[in-house]
Amino acid sequence: MEKNTTISSLGQGKLLTASETQNTLRCSRTFLWKERKAGKLKAIKAGKKVLFSKNSIDAYLILSQEEVKNG
Repeated sequence: MEKNTTISSLGQGKLLTASETQNTLRCSRTFLWKERKAGKLKAIKAGKKVLFSKNSIDAYLILSQEEVKNG
């Protein structure tokens, strides 16, 4: 199985592991966990793995930019 999976039928886009998401957002594992638990960053659980779709990461970044502008 490929590390990065594309699930176009579900509209999720490319799925990234927590480590790959950390690299994308340039954040710590703790920060990523807190944002996910706060509901700001949507994740998909696959067994013990937590995966983040590229679409949810993009939405999170847009939301964060709006918070900074309005902030």
